[in-house]
Amino acid sequence: MRSTPDAIPAQGTADQKEMFPLDEAFLQRVDRVMLQRKQTDPFQQEAAWRATEEEARLRQLQLPEEAPVRTTPR
Repeated sequence: MRSTPDAIPAQGTADQKEMFPLDEAFLQRVDRVMLQRKQTDPFQQEAAWRATEEEARLRQLQLPEEAPVRTTPR
């Protein structure tokens, strides 16, 4: 994993020198926004639905004594 600086420059004109701290709270806000975008994106919702349907189909094709296709999430 690469290291990041403690702060990044704000996007904008060259006159602006504001810095955003890369603390845990900032990164959590970024994660929440990205998750919200994924959950409201129709393409992402359709892809998740298709993946769930495919997993259910594969589960039905397995014999009862057979090991699951994927035992642990990656």
